[in-house]
Amino acid sequence: MSLFRPRGLAALLATLLPLALAAQGSRGTITGTVTEAESKLPIAAAQVTILGTTITTTTRADGSYRIPNAPAGTVELRVLRIGFSDARRSARVVAGQSVTVDVAMTKVAVQLTPVVTTATGTQDRSTVPNQVPTIAVPTLVEEAPIQNIADVLVAKVPGVSVISGSAVGAGPRIRIRGQASLSLGNAPIVIIDGVRANSDNQLAFGTGSSPTSRLNDINPEDIETFEVLRGPAASATYGTDAATGVLVITTKKGRVGAPRFNLYTEQGLVQDRNEYPDAFTMWGRNLAGTASQDCFLITLAANTCRPDSLTTFNLWRDRRASPLQNAYRFVYGANVSGGNDAVQYFVSGETEGTNGTLTIPLFDRERLQRQGIALEDAWVNPNAYTRSGARVNLDLRLPANIQLPIRTAFTTTFFRSPQDGNNTNGLGSHAFGGPGTFNRTTAAGDSLGGYRLFTPGDIFQQTTEQVAHRFVGSVNPTWTPTDWLLARAALGIDYTGSTETNRCLRDQCPNFGQNRLGFVNIGRGRAFQYTAEATATATFRPLSWLNTRTTGGFQFVNVTSDAVNSTGSQLPPGGQTISQASVFSADQGTTIARTAGVFLEQNLTFRNNVTLVASVRGDNNSAFGRNFGTAYYPRVGATWSVQEEKWFPWRDRINQFRVRTTYGQAGLRPG
Repeated sequence: MSLFRPRGLAALLATLLPLALAAQGSRGTITGTVTEAESKLPIAAAQVTILGTTITTTTRADGSYRIPNAPAGTVELRVLRIGFSDARRSARVVAGQSVTVDVAMTKVAVQLTPVVTTATGTQDRSTVPNQVPTIAVPTLVEEAPIQNIADVLVAKVPGVSVISGSAVGAGPRIRIRGQASLSLGNAPIVIIDGVRANSDNQLAFGTGSSPTSRLNDINPEDIETFEVLRGPAASATYGTDAATGVLVITTKKGRVGAPRFNLYTEQGLVQDRNEYPDAFTMWGRNLAGTASQDCFLITLAANTCRPDSLTTFNLWRDRRASPLQNAYRFVYGANVSGGNDAVQYFVSGETEGTNGTLTIPLFDRERLQRQGIALEDAWVNPNAYTRSGARVNLDLRLPANIQLPIRTAFTTTFFRSPQDGNNTNGLGSHAFGGPGTFNRTTAAGDSLGGYRLFTPGDIFQQTTEQVAHRFVGSVNPTWTPTDWLLARAALGIDYTGSTETNRCLRDQCPNFGQNRLGFVNIGRGRAFQYTAEATATATFRPLSWLNTRTTGGFQFVNVTSDAVNSTGSQLPPGGQTISQASVFSADQGTTIARTAGVFLEQNLTFRNNVTLVASVRGDNNSAFGRNFGTAYYPRVGATWSVQEEKWFPWRDRINQFRVRTTYGQAGLRPG
């Protein structure tokens, strides 16, 4: 059965478009200025909408706006801007003439973004029945030192937990409303400017440390808003991958006006101020009382060790043994925005970097120098991260009521991951398991400095590095053929290419297994995410007290990743490449996941303060199998803005009081 009937669709368009075009003649123009009520200062980037239509515009830097195709008759304008209560004004539009409507907006204490952006388009927040927390990132960046996405989210949204990585450049672990599955992934999906984006935490060669994350590629200075979708509302909008939640990121765009430049820099000192536990050693003698030895629980229980003293040592606080250093962080960035009524632009560039707080301690450097081993920077700074990126955002206003937003971003990152976590050769296994004394030595007579078996001078000789190049691009055209119909599309790609190396050269690294025979691992990976989406929204005001909004659309997402890993072990002295090794191995893999879905949403708003919403999405995924069929994700909801009722007793004291409810279904595709 075909989902589309071309002849019927053509007949419908042939009927509606002439009517729409005929209506274009009965048009007028609305102009005006939006200002702050108290100071009379202009308000830029305020959204001005004619209720009951798809016609909307934003104010310029001087607060002015212009709507050239307003329908003739009495219309109602609604003006929205973050930090201000919404304002409404009525206007009488005469065909072929212009009318001026100035608006003064009142500041409010609660800073809420007045609109939310999802796959069904931009909607007034008061008509959305589910909670959509929104973070105004530009304000956040001005008030606090924000380095990455984890800093944007942490302690900002209820129900969202963020666990930052233990190393510089490591990716955060983000969970929305806890775990959704015991066996499948629980990380939320990420949408950047309407396009599905790569947010994987992945490092091909395990170090026991936190892996890097593609979320770190995103420059917080480029973000305009950050929204979080949860529960059934996420699945009903974004499909079978969205049961774990959705992070919707909208980047900045240019404003009409003269070029506005912004230059910034950051220079910082990074210190590890954690309190690490002491190590203890219980000393005693054997039954004969002649030999000193360590007393363990097993020897105490067997009465073969008689304790007589206890020593304690904290290598983290000892100047000779501590693997900690003061790290240096830098940021240099610039952006410029501006434009005219036809073209607006936002262009930015930034580079940042830091070396990590781990290093080789003093006693170990002296040992390596005595052995004639030259220190390499990768050993002295086993954890490092740098990122450089550029963004170009264009907004074009074309003839025939077509708008063409274009978003492009390119990022290059370098990440060196330390051997510091749950790893037999890692720092954690030996720094926290060491004796309570600095004076324990190896069989060769070298000090262990309070470490258990291996010291940082050997541990950090194993280096793991990743270099990644990423491009994210999207085109999001919108077409408004009539004042009641809005068509929108989204086409985009997110590509990441990475190279990872993990190596120990001959006679380097901890003496465990065959490590000191030398090995080199190299992994190359590519990840593609394609998005194609088309939606249409019809907005009507059949009665003075009723607004209707119907949205239907189609979405296709293709996620493809492939990787090739090769390993060479038993290197000759001085050997550094896989081709020089005596033993070789290689593997490769490709993963493809495709999701195609259609969705339909109906909104009914009564008296501008009560909204009913019903939606459904049907998905087919490549992991479902041939006989599974289509997965459906329905949702119903309602919201009531009580403070707008005339009988509400505290209208002059409460800016917002809403009652809302949502019920629906969500699900995860098989792994």
